[in-house]
Amino acid sequence: MDVISINCSFSRYLYDKVEKIASLNKYDIVFFPDLMKNEISKETSIGLSMNNSLGKGELLKNEDINSLITNEILALKSRKIIIMGYPKTKTQFELLNEILNNKYDNIRFTGIFSATDKRKENIEQDKILKECFREKGRYIELSNFDDFLGDFIK
Repeated sequence: MDVISINCSFSRYLYDKVEKIASLNKYDIVFFPDLMKNEISKETSIGLSMNNSLGKGELLKNEDINSLITNEILALKSRKIIIMGYPKTKTQFELLNEILNNKYDNIRFTGIFSATDKRKENIEQDKILKECFREKGRYIELSNFDDFLGDFIK
């Protein structure tokens, strides 16, 4: 299984670019903002919990995020997935790795990070996350996401 995680500030522009590359290379995309929006609109238990957190101005609960993402990934038939915006922490990475290892053999992780994101709150977290990706696959830093042309998706 090939899992690519894009860990950067994402936008609809970046999503459209990734979607084109994914289509050409037969990858499924898991786009967290759309998953969250759909879950909230369906008023599922996870959606209601997320909406409650957002309404209070709180961060989303890790268990809600993890459940939403892993349910989506496990429902896919593809063994080639691009995840946009997840995992963001070592704990999330470890959970994703554990769940996928229970279902699939030979998982290759690729983490894609912005080389230009210098926000203090991201530097230490990204350093830890990059190490997770390096241990289970690789990570790539892009200074310009226009360089994201699928060279590394083989």
